[in-house]
Amino acid sequence: MLSEMKKRYGNIRIPQKFVLVVKDDQSNERMIDDDDTDLEAENLKLKKQIEEVQVENAKLQRENNRLFDENHFLTRINEAFADENDDLRESLNRYSRIRLPKTIHRQTDLEQLAKRQKRIKTKKSKRYEEESEEERSGSNNNDEYDEKEARVY
Repeated sequence: MLSEMKKRYGNIRIPQKFVLVVKDDQSNERMIDDDDTDLEAENLKLKKQIEEVQVENAKLQRENNRLFDENHFLTRINEAFADENDDLRESLNRYSRIRLPKTIHRQTDLEQLAKRQKRIKTKKSKRYEEESEEERSGSNNNDEYDEKEARVY
C-alpha cells in the first residue's frame, strides 16, 4: 500500500515512524510495514487464483462425470449389439451349410425365362400392330411394302 502511494506520488515523504495498523481475520489489530503489504497483496492474488482454479476444477469434474456416464451407457449398448451380432453370425453359419436343391434353381430360371418371353411377345405384338395400322391407313409406302414381299427367306 505504501509502495503504491510512493509510485503514484513520487515526491511524497513519509516519516520513518509511520506505521500502518491493519485488522486481520480475527479482528486483531497489528502493525505492518511496506514489505508486509506486498506479501499480503500477493497472498490475496494467490487466494483468488486458488478459488478460480477450484471453480474450474469443479466444472471439469462435472464434465468428466458426465462423459464417464455417457461412455458407460455407450459401452452397454455396444455390448448388446455385440451379443446380437454374435447370434446373427451363428445363424448365418448354420444356414450357410444348407444348400438349395437344383430343382428350385431350375424353377426360378424357368420363371425368369417365361417373363422374358412375355416381354418379347409384347414387343412383337406392338410391331405387328403398327404394321397393320399402316396397311389400314393406306399409306403411300407401297414400294417399301412390295420390297418386303419380294424378299425370299
